This record gives sequence, structure tokens and C-alpha cells, in this order.
Amino acid sequence: MEKYGDIEVQVDFRKKENRDRPGDTFKMEKFLLNYNASDIYMVTTVPEPMMEEVYLPSCLSCGGPASNLQDYVMWFSSGGTKSHLHMDNIDNLMCMISGSKEWFMLDRQAGAKVRLDRQEGAYCTVDVDSVDMYQYPEFRNLPWWSADIGPGDCLYVPYAWLHQVRSHGRNIAVNNWWTPLSAFDYLDCKGKDTKEPVPLSTLAFTPGL
Repeated sequence: MEKYGDIEVQVDFRKKENRDRPGDTFKMEKFLLNYNASDIYMVTTVPEPMMEEVYLPSCLSCGGPASNLQDYVMWFSSGGTKSHLHMDNIDNLMCMISGSKEWFMLDRQAGAKVRLDRQEGAYCTVDVDSVDMYQYPEFRNLPWWSADIGPGDCLYVPYAWLHQVRSHGRNIAVNNWWTPLSAFDYLDCKGKDTKEPVPLSTLAFTPGL
């Protein structure tokens, strides 16, 4: 808290996601003093002062993703968060630092059969704890993927794949979002030391590219 306590971060107020209620801005110190005893959780772009201590995963350091980054988001909670079933129109690599996350995913073919009843934000309001099969009959026979990731694990989520995520235990993760590429640029990797750590502070971000 001494180093980053005054940094402003974005906080949501309900662990079971509710996009009808906007989040708020907290100082990092206030969040750390309160998150264990409440339903608040942090979802914030990695603050600029912290970027020199957060590194790009080496698998993204060449080939195109590093040149097309849109955002780098930190997730922090005491566990128990549950997202809506939703999709992102950008590629995503989610990396765990602490705790674990449980993923339910539908590829683009299966996801096309799901009604996204909130087009703004591209998500479905189905109750993720108790799916009403009369209201959402399309879920009865959908093929799906699952993944459980823990500290040190990273999960690639292709753009336009529907997914729903639950967190368990003290939970810290960072996801890397970049513009989908038509092909991997092998020439971009020539002569690069992909094992050399790349701090975020040395990279450019282009939101909405």
C-alpha cells in the first residue's frame, strides 16, 4: 500500500455480475482494506505506475499481438465472482497470479445459437446458477468447453467465443486483449529474444483498434 496505495482503480460492487449498476473509482488502499469483507472486486486497466512491474507473456512478444494490444486488465477479488455469459470481439490471454478460475466456453459455431438478449455489451442475462431451460432451450444440447486455471496458468480465449467465468479463493489475474490477427507474423519473431521480459511500460496500447 505504501507504493501504490494512492493509485485509482475501477471497482464493481456485486460478485455475481450486474451490468445495470455502474462501478466506481477507489484508491488502491481503500480497495485493499475492504475487499475481503465485502462483495467489491477490482476490474481495472493496469495502472500506469505499475506497468513497469507487470510483463507481457512471452508467447505474445512476437508474431503480431504485441503490436496490436488494446488493453491489459487486472482482476482482483476475494473469490466467488461470477460473470455473465458474454463474448469479446478481441483475442484474450488470461493469466492467473493467485487463486483459480473456472471457465465455461462456447465456440463461435455453438455460440451463434445462443440469444444475446443484451446486444449492448454482447451478453446473455441467463441465470448462470440456475439455467431456465424453458426460457433458454438452446442450452440443452450445446457442445461446450471447460477449463480450470490456477497460479502460473494462462488461457487463450479466441475472439467471439462466449464464456462465463467463476473465481475461487483470493483471486488475482491479468488479461491481455489484442486485435484479432489474420495470420501469425513469423518474420516478426526473427532475431527477437522471446525469453527477455517485456514490461508493459515499454509497449503501446491502441483501444478500439
